[in-house]
Amino acid sequence: MIWTDVISYVTLGLFAVVLLSWLLNLLLLALKKPSSILLSRIMYVAALVAAVLSSIRTAVVYTEKTLLVANIVVLVCVIISFRRAERLHKYGPEPDDEEEN
Repeated sequence: MIWTDVISYVTLGLFAVVLLSWLLNLLLLALKKPSSILLSRIMYVAALVAAVLSSIRTAVVYTEKTLLVANIVVLVCVIISFRRAERLHKYGPEPDDEEEN
């Protein structure tokens, strides 16, 4: 088995972890309980690792760099989302612009 195939399987496994974490958090919210910070962190870390592995595989397998750019965009979006979620857990929701006026 080629190492790029292993990366593909690991990426699919990490996607399953992300999906399962998201569904468990959704279930908690449906049961009127607060979402789990631990599940959120697991979801974001798994997504970060999957995006990095996918970027590495894409850079090696494909000669066209369009997919690599797309993977880097996904990585940046996940990092920004993770940072915002951590700030939300630490400081609470940000006030809306309408409420300030």
